[in-house]
Amino acid sequence: MKERLDKFSAQIQEGLLRRLIQGDYPSLADFNQDGAAYGLTFSSPFLFVAAASSTGKFTPAVLQKVEQRLSLTCEAYGVRLFQTGHSVFICGADSSQQKDCLEAFEKASNALAEKDGLEIWFGISTPTSDPSALYSKYVEAVSALEYLGNGEPAVLYSCSAALSGLRYPSEEVETLRRFALEQDEARFRMVCQTLLSYIENAKISPFMRVCVSYDVINTMMKILIRLQGEAAMQKFFSENSLAFLESSGDFSHHTDMIKQLREQICMSFEPKEQKDEVLEKIKSYIVEHCLKPDFSAQCVADEFHMNLPNMSAYFKGKTDITLMQFITEHKMNYAMELLRTTALPLTAISEKTGYSTPSSFIRKFKQYTGMTPGEYKKIHDQETNPQDERSQ
Repeated sequence: MKERLDKFSAQIQEGLLRRLIQGDYPSLADFNQDGAAYGLTFSSPFLFVAAASSTGKFTPAVLQKVEQRLSLTCEAYGVRLFQTGHSVFICGADSSQQKDCLEAFEKASNALAEKDGLEIWFGISTPTSDPSALYSKYVEAVSALEYLGNGEPAVLYSCSAALSGLRYPSEEVETLRRFALEQDEARFRMVCQTLLSYIENAKISPFMRVCVSYDVINTMMKILIRLQGEAAMQKFFSENSLAFLESSGDFSHHTDMIKQLREQICMSFEPKEQKDEVLEKIKSYIVEHCLKPDFSAQCVADEFHMNLPNMSAYFKGKTDITLMQFITEHKMNYAMELLRTTALPLTAISEKTGYSTPSSFIRKFKQYTGMTPGEYKKIHDQETNPQDERSQ
């Protein structure tokens, strides 16, 4: 009986960790509430993902040994995720510094080799404080493994990997969700087409394309559930859909499903004349004025004769994002457009996007995109001029 209960508990643990890494938990508090009864909780403010590769098999006993080694420096729970040949460890850390994560895994890898006879290598993602972003962190971790050098026990995912063509379109996936919840059909369709082009790009590795396919479909399913209810999920997302995404090499099936979901979601949008006129005026005011150097969220509140807390609560209730997120998104999208289409220096771009100094612009841009403006421009130049890059 005890053996059967232990097996049942292990299956629940694995299911909870899968849900966590798939981005199903909006906060750690939600995960901890479900996981506490099964010994799964995180107290650390930051999470990161480590993908592990080995010459041997990742049995439950091996996963447990790795967890024990890692537990000396961080919170860690392992799970065999998907059919990629890797095991994945979701880890909690008190610091957002990647070098601290790297040192912990180097020590664990060395100890596993010397004391347990296990040869295991790790690819490590960047940290995040947002558990709903863990799926993109999983992709970072697996991508990092591709850059593991000889003799290295662990390697960090960094912008150098992104500059080599491994940039994961997490910003576009999040923007897709926002535009859908705002019922902005034109921009929703535009971002959806951008993601479809990524998935259809044969120059990108099949692994990355499958990951993006899953992420987009998962995001669109959550949108559909919110707009139409659970019955819509049953129609599009069968019990074996996830396995299909992992194993299928025909990406036309993936893109067809995304297109079907896109049309189903758009059918749920209210006609434009029925939308909240006040909200549309607020958004138009922000778009028109937010690039000015003296603009602030308080300007929006003053323009519509509301105090700032009430304005913020109203906007969040209508759009599911904060007022500052909407402002920052518009400014960053304009900055990315300038970086892609002009040769303006950073000083000019920071002025045109309403930032007082280039340093404040660079800091906000890196916080929003995960890379500096220079790194973003280099990625775009490589994507648009691949021949020039290879000839260097």
